[in-house]
Amino acid sequence: MKKYFLLTVFAVQLLYVTAQNWLPAGLGTNNGNNGGITLKTYNGKLIAGGAFSKAGNADANGVAMWDGNDWSIVDSSMNNFSAVRPLIEFKGQLYGFIDTSGSKKGYMLRLDSNFKWHVVPNSTYISNRFMNYVYAAAVYNNELYLTGGFDSIGNIAANHVAKWDGTNWMPVGLGVYHEYGSALKVFQNELYMGGAFSKAGNVTVDNLAKWNGSEWSDVGGGISPNYWAFRTMEVYKDELYIGGDFEFANGKPMKHITKWNGITFSDVGGGLGFAGPPNILKVFGKKLYIGGYFEPGLFQNQAGTWDGVKYDSLGTGLNAGPTDFEIYKGKLYAGGRFDGIAKGVAVLDTIDFTTNIFNINSSENTISIYPNPFTFQTTISFSVEQKNTSIIITDLLGNEIYSEIFSGKQLLINKADMKAGIYFVQTIDKKNHTTNNKIIIQ
Repeated sequence: MKKYFLLTVFAVQLLYVTAQNWLPAGLGTNNGNNGGITLKTYNGKLIAGGAFSKAGNADANGVAMWDGNDWSIVDSSMNNFSAVRPLIEFKGQLYGFIDTSGSKKGYMLRLDSNFKWHVVPNSTYISNRFMNYVYAAAVYNNELYLTGGFDSIGNIAANHVAKWDGTNWMPVGLGVYHEYGSALKVFQNELYMGGAFSKAGNVTVDNLAKWNGSEWSDVGGGISPNYWAFRTMEVYKDELYIGGDFEFANGKPMKHITKWNGITFSDVGGGLGFAGPPNILKVFGKKLYIGGYFEPGLFQNQAGTWDGVKYDSLGTGLNAGPTDFEIYKGKLYAGGRFDGIAKGVAVLDTIDFTTNIFNINSSENTISIYPNPFTFQTTISFSVEQKNTSIIITDLLGNEIYSEIFSGKQLLINKADMKAGIYFVQTIDKKNHTTNNKIIIQ
C-alpha cells in the first residue's frame, strides 16, 4: 500500500511540473473589451494599449505602462486617448495608432525614450469603406509596414497596406483588393500578409500573400474561407505558423491552425477543431503559446501550448481569451478581455509547480500540498512530525489571511472566506527552517 501511495503522489508531481498559471499584473486595467489589449516592451517598461480608462490606480486613458510592480500614466501631457494600438518599435522609438472616435480617420503617435508622445506629422489614415483601423505593423528592410482597413495614409493612396521610411509614405505595389489586411510577419526574408483579400497587386490570392520588396506573390494557394480568417502569425522552429478562423489551407482541411515551411502547408497536430480559432501565437522558451476564445476542453482556460509534437493546457487565471502576448523581464504577459483574477493584463507564473506538491526544505522534511488547485479544502502534509510550526497564508498583496501554530503531520485548510485566487503559504518550524509554497483556489 505504501509503494502504491508514493507512486500516485509522484504521478501528480509530474502533472504539476508542466502546469503554469496566470497571475494578475497588479490591479490590471478596468476594461479589456472593444478590441482587447496590445502589449509591447519598450525602454524597460511594458506598454499596454486598449480601450481602458484606468490601469492600477492610475487614470490612464487608452495606454499605460507597467514596471513589474506598478502601473502609471505614460505621458501626463497626452493622456486622453480612446485606445492606442497596435504598438511597434521602429528605429529605437515606439509607435502607436489612434482611431478617431466617430470618424473614419486615424493617426500615428511616436513615443520617445523619455516617454513623451508626439503626433507624427502627415500620418493621417483614412478609410472610405471600413473602419479606419490599423490592424498590424511590422518592420521589414528597415521600413515600417502597416496594414488595415485604410485607403490612404499621409499624402498617398494605399490599398490597405503602406510603408514608411521615417519620413515618407510609400505604397506597397498596388496593395491588396477586396477587404483589408490584418496580420504581418517576416519569414525567410519576405514579408507575409494575411487578411480578407483576393488580389495582391495583380496576383490572384486567397487571403494570404508575400512581398519580397518589389512584388507580390501567392503563398501556396492561401487559406479559406475569409470570414475574419486571419488572426495571427508566428515563426516557430523555422516554420511560419498561421492561426485564425479558417478551415482550409490550399484546399486541404486545416482547422484554425496550419504551418508553412516556404513550400507547402502542413497539419499542426490535427488542428484546433477541439478548441477554436486562436487570437495570438507567441514563442516563449521552447514552446508556441496559443491564446484565444476556446471551447471547454484542453484549452478551456483560454490558452495552451504546442511543443512541435503535442498540445498541452495552461492553468487557471484567465476567464476570457488573450488578444496579445509579450515577453517582459523574462516573463510572458498576456493582454486581453479577461476580468477575473487577472484584469486586462496577466503574467504567466513560471515557478516550477513541483513546489506545490513537494517542497524539500531539508534532508529531514518534505512538505506536500494536495489537491492544488482546490475548490473547498486542501491538506498540507509533513513527512516529519511538527511541533509549534507557524503556518501563514497571505494574498498577492501580502495581506495575512490565515495563521496558525501547528503540531502534527497533516493540516487541513478550508477555503472558508477566501476568494478564488492565488495565495502564498509560508511555514516556519522550531529550527527557523522556512518554506514558501503556493495554493490556488478555483
